[in-house]
Amino acid sequence: MLISSLLLCAALQQAPSQLALPSGLPDHFVTTLEVNGKSVRMQLQRRSLRADEFVLENSSGVILEVPESRTYFGVIAELPGSVVAASLEPYGLRASIFLPNGQLLRMAPNKSRGNNWHTIRVAEDPPLDMCGSDDVHLKEDADHSNNRSVSTPPPSGGSHYLSPYPWNWTMRKSRIAFDSTYDHWLREGQTVAGVTASVEYQLAENDLMCSRDAMVSYELTGIVMRQTPFYAGTTSYALLSEFANEWSTNQQHIPYESVVLLADYQGDGIAGLAYVGTLGSWGYAGLFWDRGYSPGIIGHEVGHNWGCGHIDCWPWGGSAMCGSWLLYGPESTDIIQWRANDYLKLAIIDPYETPVRPYANPDWMTADSQRDNEFDVLDNDYDANFDYLHISGVDPTSDEGATLSIVGNGPGGRDVILYQPDRTKLGPYSDSFWYAAADFGGLEHWTPVTVEVNERNLVASYKFEEGAGAELLDSSPNNYHMHAAGPAIYADTQDPNIGNGCNSSPWENSGNLFDNDHGSVFASSDQGVVITSFTTDPADGTWVELDFGASTTFDGWRHLDQDSSRKWVGKSVLYFSPDSFFDSNDLAIEIEHHSHGDNVTYPFAAVTARFVRWEVIEQYDQSSTQHSLGAKETSFVYNANMVELAMPSVVLESNSQAGNGAANLFDNDDNSAFISDNQGAVGAALTTNPNDGTWVEFDYQSQQTFEGATFLDLSNAAAYVTTSTMWFSNSPTFAASDPSVTIHHTNQQELQVIDFPAVQARYVRWEVNNATFSFIRTTGGRELKLFGDPVLNSPFNRVAGPFGDGLEIESRFSANVATGAPTASDQAFTMSVYVNPSVNLNDRTLISGIGDTGASDARYLEVRNNSLHFAGIDIGFSLPTHSWTMLTATYDGSELRVYDNAVLLGTFSTSLSASDGSIHLAPASPNYPNAFYQGLIDEFSIWDYAMSDAEVADLAIGGAACGPTPFDTQRNINSSQRLEWVAALNSPQHDVYLATDYYQVRDATTASSSYYGRQANNYLDLQNLNPGQWYYWRVDEVYANGVDIVEGKVWRFKTYLPWTTVISEGFGDGNSGDHLDGLAGGSGFSSAWSVPANNDYIRYSGSIGAFPTNLPLTETDGYLQRRATSSLPMEGQRTFDSTAVEVDMSSDTTIYMSFALSLNGGSNNMSALVGLLDSTTGDTILAGVEDGNWAIRGAAGDLTGASAARNQTTF
Repeated sequence: MLISSLLLCAALQQAPSQLALPSGLPDHFVTTLEVNGKSVRMQLQRRSLRADEFVLENSSGVILEVPESRTYFGVIAELPGSVVAASLEPYGLRASIFLPNGQLLRMAPNKSRGNNWHTIRVAEDPPLDMCGSDDVHLKEDADHSNNRSVSTPPPSGGSHYLSPYPWNWTMRKSRIAFDSTYDHWLREGQTVAGVTASVEYQLAENDLMCSRDAMVSYELTGIVMRQTPFYAGTTSYALLSEFANEWSTNQQHIPYESVVLLADYQGDGIAGLAYVGTLGSWGYAGLFWDRGYSPGIIGHEVGHNWGCGHIDCWPWGGSAMCGSWLLYGPESTDIIQWRANDYLKLAIIDPYETPVRPYANPDWMTADSQRDNEFDVLDNDYDANFDYLHISGVDPTSDEGATLSIVGNGPGGRDVILYQPDRTKLGPYSDSFWYAAADFGGLEHWTPVTVEVNERNLVASYKFEEGAGAELLDSSPNNYHMHAAGPAIYADTQDPNIGNGCNSSPWENSGNLFDNDHGSVFASSDQGVVITSFTTDPADGTWVELDFGASTTFDGWRHLDQDSSRKWVGKSVLYFSPDSFFDSNDLAIEIEHHSHGDNVTYPFAAVTARFVRWEVIEQYDQSSTQHSLGAKETSFVYNANMVELAMPSVVLESNSQAGNGAANLFDNDDNSAFISDNQGAVGAALTTNPNDGTWVEFDYQSQQTFEGATFLDLSNAAAYVTTSTMWFSNSPTFAASDPSVTIHHTNQQELQVIDFPAVQARYVRWEVNNATFSFIRTTGGRELKLFGDPVLNSPFNRVAGPFGDGLEIESRFSANVATGAPTASDQAFTMSVYVNPSVNLNDRTLISGIGDTGASDARYLEVRNNSLHFAGIDIGFSLPTHSWTMLTATYDGSELRVYDNAVLLGTFSTSLSASDGSIHLAPASPNYPNAFYQGLIDEFSIWDYAMSDAEVADLAIGGAACGPTPFDTQRNINSSQRLEWVAALNSPQHDVYLATDYYQVRDATTASSSYYGRQANNYLDLQNLNPGQWYYWRVDEVYANGVDIVEGKVWRFKTYLPWTTVISEGFGDGNSGDHLDGLAGGSGFSSAWSVPANNDYIRYSGSIGAFPTNLPLTETDGYLQRRATSSLPMEGQRTFDSTAVEVDMSSDTTIYMSFALSLNGGSNNMSALVGLLDSTTGDTILAGVEDGNWAIRGAAGDLTGASAARNQTTF
């Protein structure tokens, strides 16, 4: 950074300086001034910002004698990077000197001394909270400039609109006008020239700022001077309203994008107001009276007009929008450029004439911890003079220890920053550093870069090699194990009694909620949502209270909404109470309704209660004029804890219509059915006469434990089954003595779940006993499934897969883990799974994925209409049956790529919604009961980065080694250690590399000294590793042909350093009465004590006091004493000798610490803490006394104990 000694020693107030100033208004001149005793030259060039048709008026009309422009721009010759805006006035030179470090110096005539004496001082920063614009209601209009304020939003996500090439940059011209109130007229000496010069001087400063920072230069189109009182408002809002109306009504002849009002209301403290026609919103500033007319106020208010809020306190500590600095921050410049370039399309002008520094935009980068990362930070930087840019400086190291350098590898050979992360750190973590963008004249701007350092990690990998059981183990180090089971089976509780409720018509009353009739409705009398929770007013919203007669356990609730979307429920609340009096102490569960055409089950954590209250709190269509909310059907459900059994085979059946045989009951297809050949109910129980009634017998091939069933009736209501019987036998011949279950059918329009006591059998018979109408004899059903004990019935079979064991799934199944997967909308991932479907998968079948299975764009491999989809996107690929396919999906935050056996199927630009972190294998599809995966499945894995095409191809070969032991960056490893890893697929051999240098391992080949040979096993035993040393190792997988080699990641571990000394400080060195700072006694330290000089830590000779009698300890070396004064700084620290001891607070090391402490005096809340500080992370572990109590504090957690004894020594 180019900062001279002049800049470094600039004082707040300089001694007066006498200037030699020219007479008149020359085109350019040079004057010499002194700053801190140094003589420097100010070089100034006259340049007016007035428009060609500049208008100067008062309240009566046009002012004919327009004063000449007194505006100058220039530089301090001896201070590169400085820039000056000035006004040469009859009584002297007013100037603002912008220094390259962002500081602003103000020079003004010293009128008390006269004779061209001037004073220079550092400008004060206005307070950050001075603006009141947020108190003004912002309006929206349609077009042009008639009292409107456009609210078009700025670009989101930090986009920048310029490139580092001058021929792509644009400077824009924005027209601005000023309204000078009577107060301003008085302040500026009641002269036209004074007011004009004041306006132009302030605008010159703002023009420098906005041109330099946002590539927009101002053109002054007019000034209206109020030489008599004009505005009546005495508050900022009243004044702003008058001002806006005046300019939209009476000043349309003056062209402008923005107008600034200069006011001076002592009672309100207003120093400047800004109104706009086409830039954005109104704004105003509330300032302290003695601030005067800081030009930063104008920049702040016009910034509001551009559409900027109170933003940009970061990264430079303040800005025009955060404290009225003469500097626009990165968010503001984005907004201004967007409006100027894309929205308003302002006139393009030539590059800025006055030399100004470039604008270096802050950057947000991502880095791979394993790679050397190049950052093209100049890509969003620019220069108002259109000078080419380069990087003139960068921090040598980042906050997190990355090595930084400048290399010329960017587009066109321009500078980029090489970022090499600290190879001992495990991502993800955030890092930052600063760099300077400079032009060829040496003008530069420093700005920060924020880096998100990521690891390329395996999140989870399921190989299905467990051998038995329902547990599916994750072979990654994360241990995201799954438990496999069938989906939850929910059965209806008993129907409740209806209690109090809202007003409703007789034909739409609450009794219809549980009548098992989709044709009836419960709806309030056009009352909408509940206004007062727990209301007992039947006219307040839609609500009902229910009594289940006894304490009941609920695991969910079903709701079928009305047909009209104008009456749909958006949100509702269920309250559960042990008594009939509901209040805020009762458990509340909020339901967010969806899939309104379906009878939706909303599961929730089990709750037990007798009384339930339902309130509607939000209507789905909030613009609807129809408010008769409610439901066609509701029911409460419990988890029956059953699992669907495998499909049986039909043994015997009654006569059926052609194509409608009994096998259709078990085909998982709601569109097929078993329909009797006009035979109705059976005449004789257990008949085997195919002409007698409707019945079927089926075989489960082995004895099962049956615990329930589900049945879906025909769609013909006239043929509904009302009673049926299910018989169970271990013989293919049924007898009256066999166990049986009678089923009373209700709500035949829905799947009915029947829960019954467990019964063991192999054969099952189902027969129809009664139907709705005895003369309608085409009875039957669409679906019949039986359920068993989930412990006894694994939801899958373990069979041979392409790589060891795989899973065979024949019925509805679900395996998931609640957390672990990438969740953010822009977070990268890769997902891969081997599938071999046994059938053409039904519509909406989910294969595997991440997040909520009910979301329309959830991150799932899915089949819709026989075509593969991912996150709702049609991939255009039909999944083959009876053959293995490796499906892979990668997402980099903006682009989805899907592969079939490593062949790219398509690339799709998309933005995925954020999801929860759950991982799912073959989950049930909500509201699609027959959509489930059927077939074989193997090798399901997820990574937290987007693989390249080459990496996906490597995955198809077998992939890379994973799951290292020791785990990556593990510390305190023994000097004799076994290295282990999870081998990739296809039984590869393993090339192993190990060294103490990261690059030596990363770049190694089999000819390198770090090569440890080709291993047949997935482990390597090491001996005699150096203590306290970081080691790096890599495993490459070598496949059968010896040609296909998949390179592995570099893993890291650190060996244990045995201590060669004890850390001890007895305060034995120095003289009695010495201050602690600089004392260097004791052992295990690499430096002396470093403590603030005023913290009153004093070393004394002798003993701290007698130890407790149970401790055989004495000491006379010395002790440390400090007065118990809370105002004194307490901290002091000393660094350990890392060659002799290692205190690693990021590991699982056990460290013992002891010290003696004596609290002397009468205070009950003294503090004295001793402990450890990790200088890298800032983590601490402290022990001792805090506020009079024994305490432990720090990163490991906080603990407070009993009161500490006073006036005695404690060890």
